[in-house]
Amino acid sequence: MVQGELNTSNPSGPLTHRTYNKDRDRENFAKMVVVCGLPFSFGEHPGFIAYIRDTYNPSFKGLSRSMVKRDIFEFQEKHCQYLRAYFEIMDCRVAITTDMGRSPNGFDYLTVTAHWTDYNWNLQKRIIGYKICQKKKTGMYIATTVLEILDFFGLCDKVISITLDNASANLNAINMLETRLCPISKYAFHVRCAAHILNLVVSDGVKLFENSCDKVDNACFYIFHMNSSSRINQFKELCNACKLPFRKVLKHVKTRWNSFYEMLEVAYTYKEPITMQFNSHNAYPEFKLNDSDWDEVNELRNF
Repeated sequence: MVQGELNTSNPSGPLTHRTYNKDRDRENFAKMVVVCGLPFSFGEHPGFIAYIRDTYNPSFKGLSRSMVKRDIFEFQEKHCQYLRAYFEIMDCRVAITTDMGRSPNGFDYLTVTAHWTDYNWNLQKRIIGYKICQKKKTGMYIATTVLEILDFFGLCDKVISITLDNASANLNAINMLETRLCPISKYAFHVRCAAHILNLVVSDGVKLFENSCDKVDNACFYIFHMNSSSRINQFKELCNACKLPFRKVLKHVKTRWNSFYEMLEVAYTYKEPITMQFNSHNAYPEFKLNDSDWDEVNELRNF
């Protein structure tokens, strides 16, 4: 299929012809699915098929989920081969960062990212590994997984530093990686994760207000994060009574210090409806919210 295309640099000029390429279309669609977080079945959705037929291509038949999945893995493989070739001729060192996380369905995963400066002195970074942890996250397992990823991309002799937090398993992994990677400087090889250290500092500081903060945290969890529509509806009614727009309070993520402050910031704004609802369902006086609790929250919020 050949489509006329207007040259934006010369709107008054003639139309140029652009030939439709099915392989390019499938690759671009696979990229869109990944970037936008769409389901693999999006390509066969009736609404999407109707949109493409009415707007671009009347003969479009859709893309099956198996086809989209296959295209995504083929594009990933192609991009990995490109990175391997790029790293092979690259004559600089790379800094490696790792991140341990847990998905909503309970799977632990390890992400490895490479950072380097290209020939134009632009900072580049690419995720080169995303592995589901099939075993317990010991130092041996972490070191072995990172080495497998680095070896696949030919980076074992080009690593200048690795960023890991201060967990004991990570410290053991660093000792093993030092032996294998032979860094320029052992003192600069292990970069402590600043975000993890900051989170530890904030967590220690919050302990001074632990009683009040725990009460507010428990109240927000009880109202917003126990999948109870009746509690949400009651909170909406209390917001209307207090002349406040309805808004949920975000869940406190213990590994993200700023999420705690975001939770307190919103909770303090809605302290009246939160206090009324939580205290009405709480039979224990020592666990009920009071003005002194909110005063401490406000002091910490303004810190």
